Amino acid sequence: MKKRILAVAMMLVLALGVTACGGKQLKSEGELLYDLPAGFTYDEAAECYYAPGYPDELANINYLTEKNDGSFKTLTKANIEDALEEGLSQGFGEDIDITITRWDETDVDGYEAIIYSCEYSYMGIELAQTQIAINGKDNFHYVTFTDFADSDYADDFEDCLDSMKFSGVN
Repeated sequence: MKKRILAVAMMLVLALGVTACGGKQLKSEGELLYDLPAGFTYDEAAECYYAPGYPDELANINYLTEKNDGSFKTLTKANIEDALEEGLSQGFGEDIDITITRWDETDVDGYEAIIYSCEYSYMGIELAQTQIAINGKDNFHYVTFTDFADSDYADDFEDCLDSMKFSGVN
C-alpha cells in the first residue's frame, strides 16, 4: 500500500511541478504515440500503466497533457528541481532531496522536448523517475516513468522514449 500511495503521489507532484508550454508554429501534433514495455497494463482508476508485478513492482508510466500556455522556455534544471523538492516535501510532510541525474534537450517529431531524470529516497525506498516534457503546438505533453532506483525497466523506459512520435506529424 505504501508503494501505491508513493507512486500516485509522485505522479501528482510531477504533474504540478511542470507547467504547460508553447513554442514553434507547427501544425497540430495530434496524439502522442509510444511503445509500452511488455506486459504493462492500463489502470483506468489511476490513469497510468503498471508493470506486470504491480504493486510488488512499482514501475509505472503516466501520461498527462495540458493546454499549451507558451511557458516552455521557462523550464530550467534549477526550477524543475526546486518544484519537485517542494511538491514532494509538501506531499509527504517531510524534506525530500532530489538529485537531477540527467538533463537532455531534444525533440519529438520536430517539437522541442526536455528529458530529465531524478533520484530521491522516501521512507527508506530509493526511487528513480525519468520524465519527458514535450512542447507541442496545441498541448504540453509529459510522460513520467517511475520505478525503484535499481530498476529492471530502465532499458524498456529508454526504448519507450525512443519510440515516441505524434500521429498528426507523419
